[in-house]
Amino acid sequence: MNSIILFVTVILLSANQISAYCFFNGPEISDGVAATFCTYNGQTYDEGESWDTDNCEECHCMESGAFSCCGYGFHAGTMSYGIGCDIEQFDCLTGVVIDTDGNGLCEMAGHQIQLTRS
Repeated sequence: MNSIILFVTVILLSANQISAYCFFNGPEISDGVAATFCTYNGQTYDEGESWDTDNCEECHCMESGAFSCCGYGFHAGTMSYGIGCDIEQFDCLTGVVIDTDGNGLCEMAGHQIQLTRS
């Protein structure tokens, strides 16, 4: 009986798992001097400015001209909704769970997912 409870608990905890990711980009250096602004995909941002990317990442320009970006929503990292399940995204924060293998093992198929940003 305890092994069944443990199995069910593990399955429930594995649903809706998110592993976040972030990356850091050092400052641009020209003639030995670091820039005091950030450049991302051809756009220039001032120190302290934040922006969202088309890839569902939130970025922040630091004083040194370096910037960091972290994924949010479905692009925060790997998400799992169970065996045979995947997500059909509508945007960075909303989607619906779909059954990908047709075996009916995806118990959450059809559930609307609405994530929030913190």
